[in-house]
Amino acid sequence: IDQAYILELELQGLLASLSGNEAQAEKLFQQAVQLEDGASYTYGPPEVVKPSYELYAEWLLEQNRYEDAMTMFDRALKRGPKRLRALNGQLQASRALSSIRLD
Repeated sequence: IDQAYILELELQGLLASLSGNEAQAEKLFQQAVQLEDGASYTYGPPEVVKPSYELYAEWLLEQNRYEDAMTMFDRALKRGPKRLRALNGQLQASRALSSIRLD
């Protein structure tokens, strides 16, 4: 796996989002997730600074796409069980969904 390329895609996604190009941001986050999916575990999980699943899920949360964020946080937790950031993000998305359903 080319960890530097995954990080580059994540950074490009953040830059696209900051520039208001949400469609491009999502495309880049999806590419990063796909590359990370294909990572082999020869000597343990790849050392990615921030898993692309988490970054994408957090971005989805900011876009008020709570169900999509929940799905991506679930994937993040399958790859990294008990990761605090993913658990907190999942909790935020769940609360947002509950709030919407109660309205």
